[in-house]
Amino acid sequence: MRAANNLQEGAEGITIEFRSAAGFELAFKSLDLPSSGIELLNVRIVDGVTYATCYVPDGKLRILANKIQRYLEPVADGKNPKNQALIDSIESIGLATFSALWTDEAAPPDDQARRAWEVWLRLDDQDASAALLRFAAAAQPLQITVSEQWIEFPGRLVVVVQATRAELTTAIELLNLIAEIRYADVSTALPHDATICEQDAFVVDLAARIVLGDDSVAVSILDTGVSRLHPLIAPLLAEGDMHSVHPAWPRNDHQGHGTNMAGLALYGNMQDITGNGAVPVPYRLESVTILAPVGGAHLAAPFGAITQQAVSYCEIAAPHRKRIICKAITTQSSATGEPSSYSGAIDMSAFADGGEASRLFVISAGNTPDMHWLDSPNSNLSYGVERPGQAWNALTVGAYTQLQALPGSADYAGWQSIAEPGGLSPFSATSALWRRWPIKPEVLFEGGNAAKDPAGMDVEVPNTLQLLTTRAGVRPLGYTSMTSAATAQAARLAATVQAQYHDYWPETIRGLIVHNAEWTAAQRARFVIDEKQASRLLLLRSCGYGVAQQERTIFSARNRVSIVAQEVIQPFKKEDSKGKMNQCRIFALPWPKEVLYGLAEQPVRLKVTLSYFVEPSPGKRGWLNRYRYASHGLRFDLRRNNESVDVFNKRVNAALRAEDEELDAPDDEGWFLGSKLRSYGSIHSDQWTGMAINLANRDLIAVYPVIGWWRENARHEHCEMEARFSLIFSLESGDINLDLYSAVQAELEIPLSAELTNVLEPGA
Repeated sequence: MRAANNLQEGAEGITIEFRSAAGFELAFKSLDLPSSGIELLNVRIVDGVTYATCYVPDGKLRILANKIQRYLEPVADGKNPKNQALIDSIESIGLATFSALWTDEAAPPDDQARRAWEVWLRLDDQDASAALLRFAAAAQPLQITVSEQWIEFPGRLVVVVQATRAELTTAIELLNLIAEIRYADVSTALPHDATICEQDAFVVDLAARIVLGDDSVAVSILDTGVSRLHPLIAPLLAEGDMHSVHPAWPRNDHQGHGTNMAGLALYGNMQDITGNGAVPVPYRLESVTILAPVGGAHLAAPFGAITQQAVSYCEIAAPHRKRIICKAITTQSSATGEPSSYSGAIDMSAFADGGEASRLFVISAGNTPDMHWLDSPNSNLSYGVERPGQAWNALTVGAYTQLQALPGSADYAGWQSIAEPGGLSPFSATSALWRRWPIKPEVLFEGGNAAKDPAGMDVEVPNTLQLLTTRAGVRPLGYTSMTSAATAQAARLAATVQAQYHDYWPETIRGLIVHNAEWTAAQRARFVIDEKQASRLLLLRSCGYGVAQQERTIFSARNRVSIVAQEVIQPFKKEDSKGKMNQCRIFALPWPKEVLYGLAEQPVRLKVTLSYFVEPSPGKRGWLNRYRYASHGLRFDLRRNNESVDVFNKRVNAALRAEDEELDAPDDEGWFLGSKLRSYGSIHSDQWTGMAINLANRDLIAVYPVIGWWRENARHEHCEMEARFSLIFSLESGDINLDLYSAVQAELEIPLSAELTNVLEPGA
């Protein structure tokens, strides 16, 4: 028998593979020891050799070692060694890999395409939901998505995950939870070259499975119109919800782009729709034609005014609705990020006096010109986000891609996809050249890829690198890509959150999407090349806060708890006819301190996001002092380790000053971005990583104002206006057995919004 080197036990246990010796039948039944927790996971016979995979809990490896030791002990003549049948049958022992867990009758794939896998999990005496949460928590940092549905068998839980083989192979923590891996049984994706009949059959089947929600939430698509005749759109778009900003323009789609957007806003990428179950859509659709048809006269009006008019049509027709305004129509690139009348109009409509009338705009970052694609990702950095994507209050959406497969025809022999898996899409505009203006885009969604020929001289966007969606015309389905496609998917997520959490403000929904975004490994490798702030700023200005995560945004795993506070603050006040800083808010955070003390030096991650809308002043008058663009700014600060409440209060009060004034206190260690990098715009998100024991007493968080034009215009009534904000934080541990949700819930005897200190005067 050959034993593998470095066979060590981890914190939870290890998964081991045994291989039979030639000519021996592996005595695998001796490897299943339920009383000791040693579990036989699977047995496979390949080319006459038997392989058995076992899970060995922490501290139980000695039981197997004892079997080998007893086998080696001297025995009397004529007697067989102990455990001879088992030990003689073993050729080698090693840590289990992906191959050791593969039990499908078909050979595993040798490519690195992202696909669906059927994963059989050990239950380990847990109930199914606990086992699923444990696995999902381990998969989440690796960006491996896990199905919400499962099948339970005795001792096993079967789920479907989306991942590449490489991601699963290197995920040792995940492999230690898995008993088997197989191909997932999913419906065959619609072929990229499907005939009209095949497309019609797909559409008819899908239409029959739509489950409608009520009409209290809608996605409002401001575009080229939407084709209501489409069977996948008709149930969700009422005749009365179709509008046009010009009476001579058609309300039905005159170009096709709006219908492409509608399909993605309702269903996402239809290539991802698998199985035969229900397809819930918990919101409705609205459409406004804002572009003239070919040959038609364009409106002689500012684009910002046209946008405001389009929104008003929707609101007049259905005043009871909450809506997500989806706008992928952009104009020229903004080289500096300075406000324009277009972006200012978006900000004004979104702010809406900072009250109940605020609106969430989801806007495209715009696309780089096609002559730039071959030079991606460098070319992404030189092309600025297009107007009105620089709007402070909008959720601006860029594109990344996981799509890599090229058509199998000879026409594409030797061609390569341009963007690597998880990288920035070749189409996505960025704010890499901007300086003081907001981080744009804030988040990324799938936007497709492009391909280059072997000589690196020609570029195309084949269907296999695009997203499947609805189409206006004879063919019911078509393909689309770029940041328009990403924007429609962002609107879909925002509407889904709004439908589930009806009381959430637009500021909150924007904050949640940003809060739960994550950078891919490819994005980090590309931009975070050192520990310098310049590298992290470039990551921000290229990829925003990362790729949006739908399941993370809507749900919280038990080792990752999120809390949302929707609050109001009066930033300034009048005193002696001058505007003064007025108020900060300090909240007690419901940390499970005993749990954190128990974790001691184990790492935990705290993520904080502060989201609010500003009233704009877009006139180009320097944007300094009394002419600042933003009405006000807000920042957050966390009580530091070993910092008393009194010192924390004084430090927060010292922060009530102009945003360009420096504080004497050193920056807090452990934050990925830090106070300077997270200060741009009207959404601020950062993550702190450190030892659990160092977070236990960091239980106060302050939200405080910085200067804005409201304060500098004391004669104006706005000086004493209140402003809304959403504070979102999540606490996360890598310990998959830690139930943070229950621990925090036990601390929440009072709501988070019960602040320790309501008003702190500067200098108090």
